[in-house]
Amino acid sequence: MDRRRASGDMRKPPFRRSPSLEDRRWGPDRRHDVYPIHSDGSRSNDDVYRGGDHRDYRRFDDDQRSPIPTGPRSLQPLPRTMSHDRSKRPLSPPPTTMHQAGPARSNPARDSELKDLAELLCDKMWWRVQCEHEKKRERKLTADRERCPPGNTETAHYSEVLQLQLEQCQRARKIFAERMTTAEDKFIAGIARLVEGYAPGMLPPSGLARSGVRDEEFDARLDNLRKALETSVKQRIQENQEIKKAAASTSTNLSTTSAGQVKLQKETDELKKSLQSEKQRNDRLEKKLQDMEQRLNRMSQQQDKLVQDTAANNLSGKNKAEDSHKMSQLMQKLEAVSVNTISRRELKIALEDFDDAVAPSLDDASPTDGPEAQSLPNGNKTRQYLHNLSSALEEIKSSLDWQNGSEPPRCIADLQAQVSSCTDLIQSTSKQSAAISASLKALEATMSTMQSARQQTGSQQTGSQQIESQQIGSQPLLHPLPQRPPSASTSTRTAHLSPTPPRHAFTAGHAVTQKDLDKQLKKLSTKLTEENRKRVKRKLLDVAKEFGGYMNTERCERVEAGKNTELALDKIESLGRSLEEFRVFVHEAIRRLDTLNGRVLATLHQQNEGLGSFSIRLQNLAGEHDRHQEEVALQLRVMNAWQSNFTTKPLYKDIVNEITRTLPNGVIKQVAMLNSRLGAVEGQLKGGDESVKRRRVQ
Repeated sequence: MDRRRASGDMRKPPFRRSPSLEDRRWGPDRRHDVYPIHSDGSRSNDDVYRGGDHRDYRRFDDDQRSPIPTGPRSLQPLPRTMSHDRSKRPLSPPPTTMHQAGPARSNPARDSELKDLAELLCDKMWWRVQCEHEKKRERKLTADRERCPPGNTETAHYSEVLQLQLEQCQRARKIFAERMTTAEDKFIAGIARLVEGYAPGMLPPSGLARSGVRDEEFDARLDNLRKALETSVKQRIQENQEIKKAAASTSTNLSTTSAGQVKLQKETDELKKSLQSEKQRNDRLEKKLQDMEQRLNRMSQQQDKLVQDTAANNLSGKNKAEDSHKMSQLMQKLEAVSVNTISRRELKIALEDFDDAVAPSLDDASPTDGPEAQSLPNGNKTRQYLHNLSSALEEIKSSLDWQNGSEPPRCIADLQAQVSSCTDLIQSTSKQSAAISASLKALEATMSTMQSARQQTGSQQTGSQQIESQQIGSQPLLHPLPQRPPSASTSTRTAHLSPTPPRHAFTAGHAVTQKDLDKQLKKLSTKLTEENRKRVKRKLLDVAKEFGGYMNTERCERVEAGKNTELALDKIESLGRSLEEFRVFVHEAIRRLDTLNGRVLATLHQQNEGLGSFSIRLQNLAGEHDRHQEEVALQLRVMNAWQSNFTTKPLYKDIVNEITRTLPNGVIKQVAMLNSRLGAVEGQLKGGDESVKRRRVQ
């Protein structure tokens, strides 16, 4: 019955199965490798965690994690009892006989070493957890730093702070890795020393039956476990390498994308600057054209006003000298302008050079340009022509404003001098005529007295005298001048002569002398009048001739000035058309630039979307990595529990039961006898030691 009961107990699994981890990680043959939950109640979890301080190494959140141990314990190596000299260990030889395979006795040195090893393992796991935490934090900081665009002034300070935090994380992770490596080396060394010192006593006797089979089973299970661990570790290493490669490719893509974005930004800035300069040049050209149009408008208005004033002066007959002076000066200026004008071919060449200067292009080069024109810089002809035209306009404007205070030209001054001399001559002639009229009045008075005296001598003589006086009174003495007719006063005064007879009588001889005097006076007055008339007529003819030639010249020059004005207007219109074409070209360039900017922005948006999706994938991979890491940590804890389960009392009990079940009855009795004898010997030895100690104490 005991044998059946023992065999039934050995067939049962010593641990309860965990369906969540059995088939998924370790397979059906690794049912023992989970947390020990004994079925018969004789064992508890406290037996598994006998050595070291009982820490809970389950994964917890970052905010609930205990702080990193700081102090002498974390910085200095822990004192280990296993580092003592082996001479201080118990000198009892390892058991070589079969009766020593019974229940394990307590060994203080071994227990202290096991506690130290458990402490080292706990330290290693603690540093590993801290290292993984720092690695996770470093990935998070790297992702935050990559989101900051390069060259942005708003996020530059935040990027520097993230860089400092990354460096701190790397230093902390390096320190944790070194401490973890140190703890691992100490743990391996302690395990090696423990195995070297206590492994022979733990081995079963070589004479027992089927002991090699159990060793082979254990070795096979250990090999399977080692292979599974190596496979899982290799998979994790490959996954980590793939993640690192993906992160490196992502960083490379981000760097290339940022470099392309910076290059596009530079090209856009250069295009904006060139467009701004072209716009400024266009504004300057428009301003110059507007100034030219205003000047031409003022010139046309002044010319129209001058024509109207000339026509009004011609109709009124006044200020002819001033008009002639103005017209002669204007014609001189127009002649100067007409001398400096250019032909249509020259204007075309100048406009082509202007187009080359504004928008240089190989397709727009004019085939009519000669080697001399091509050797000069582009735009010099147009610039020189505009300069000459502006100077000519300034000269015309200054010539039109001479009456404001400047002296008139020489020709107009000569005409004015001639007119003033004619006026002086007319005034002197009028004075002479006035003197002659005064003398004639005196003669008429004497003649009237003589006629009154003759009336007394006879009617015949009186009638003849009256006829002669009437003829003299009716005949004009001087030709009427344009300013003053002298005949009117003479006739008026003759009409008012008094018919009273003279107080003295004259003789016949005296009357003949009077007639001769009258004749001489008439001849003198006629001759003077004719001379004055011819002289004035000659002067007026000269003035009229000169004025007619001046008017003909002015008319011809006015026609030429009109032609030159039309040519200038044609040139201005062509310049306006060229400017309009340039404006259309600028608008087209702006439109193309906007289209290019839109395409660049669309490309950047697509790249940002791709980066966002890639970051999501990285986060998912990080989550899977954390989950797998938790599973590996759980497996390691299970493995540690399974390893610690090898050195417990229940294991020895199971081994003893198996040996008892498999050995024959005689051997069992013999072993029992040997065991009892060995117990008696040990009791005697203990009693002897106690008596010696008592004697020494006494």
